[in-house]
Amino acid sequence: MAMFAMFQRSRLGKFIIFLVFLVIVLQVFHMSLLTRLEAKEALNRHKGPVDRQLNVKTLPEISDDMEEKVRNSHRLDYSGTYHLIANLLTAEGHGSGQNTDDLAIATQCSSNHLHHLSHLSQVWDGPISVTVFTFDNDIETALNHIVKLYSCREQIRKKTSFHLVYPLERAPRSLSVSWKSVNSCEEGMPVSGEKAPNYAIEGIEYPQNLLRNLAIKNSETSMVFMVDIDMIPSENLHGDFLYLWRTALKARANETKGTAFVVPVFEVKEGVKVPDTKPELVGALERAEVRPFYIDPCSPCQAFSKYPKWLSLTPSKELQVAYHVNWKYSWEPFYIAAKGMPLYDERFKQYGFNRISQVCELHVSGYQFVVLNNAFLAHSGFKRREEFHASKNKELTKNKILFGKFKDELKVKYPNSTRTCL
Repeated sequence: MAMFAMFQRSRLGKFIIFLVFLVIVLQVFHMSLLTRLEAKEALNRHKGPVDRQLNVKTLPEISDDMEEKVRNSHRLDYSGTYHLIANLLTAEGHGSGQNTDDLAIATQCSSNHLHHLSHLSQVWDGPISVTVFTFDNDIETALNHIVKLYSCREQIRKKTSFHLVYPLERAPRSLSVSWKSVNSCEEGMPVSGEKAPNYAIEGIEYPQNLLRNLAIKNSETSMVFMVDIDMIPSENLHGDFLYLWRTALKARANETKGTAFVVPVFEVKEGVKVPDTKPELVGALERAEVRPFYIDPCSPCQAFSKYPKWLSLTPSKELQVAYHVNWKYSWEPFYIAAKGMPLYDERFKQYGFNRISQVCELHVSGYQFVVLNNAFLAHSGFKRREEFHASKNKELTKNKILFGKFKDELKVKYPNSTRTCL
């Protein structure tokens, strides 16, 4: 018995020694972890505000990658006129496949309109694919604005992929190191500039359809929502549409494959807050603070969305397919569709017929148009015909002739279609 007791005390002693040793090891590990965390915090305190926000690459690394792509990319458009750089800078998670069954905004702009991304990315919860148009004297400004938005705005970095286009005849001559200077997120951020439209950039033809196609092709999503960069979607439009799609429409994919889901567009008086919901929009409309988009320059361009009918529908929190609309000449709605729809004809540049030609082809190819209730787009500021650039009418006449040729080509492309664009 005495020997058994001694054996038990020996085992207990060894166990106690093991526990003491384990406590010491854990304390050492804990102190080491604290030291590392303190060192990391100290390092972050000495980094700039931009560096602290970037989890994967530093700002200089991102800038170097962008510059390498600009210098070494050699892809041209089909006409051989423009240089294309897809995925100049990509959203976090790009290429992971996580966005496949998703809806992205596809848009385009010049460098002086990039500031609109800040508001758009706050309202839109999904991916954004944006093509930026630039040229020789502007490219450093464009790159600087892109990297600042990406670095300093988390919602842009997480959602937005940037693509770049410039004309070969106005290719960038050189890049200085000055465009990489991002010392503060509060200094030098892109801000609202002059009201001059994209079509008035130093006599360069603005290829909006080429820009749109590049944004669509590189969206990494199965569906796209092609909007102008200065348009703001209604509250939670991304999530509401995906819920509608996954619960009611996806099971009928064969029926909805050739469907364009139209989102009515309004314009908001200067200085008035953009409405978030349909009830807010209706109230602003009654106060004459909101009106249908483009009603002054071209009332038929959006009128066939049937604004009175849409406004008469009872608002609700859920997105709903409200009614069908037959396409009519001059109607150019903004819509959501699967990415396999006919792309934009890249021959249309500058002002006129660039969007209507694509919607016309949707119609001829057999697409149906359905309007969504409770969803809308809002443009900040009223569009007025007297504010257009000086060469508008000349461009409109030129593109109208091209549109006539385009319609004849559709008859050959869709020989069995009974639909026309008259």
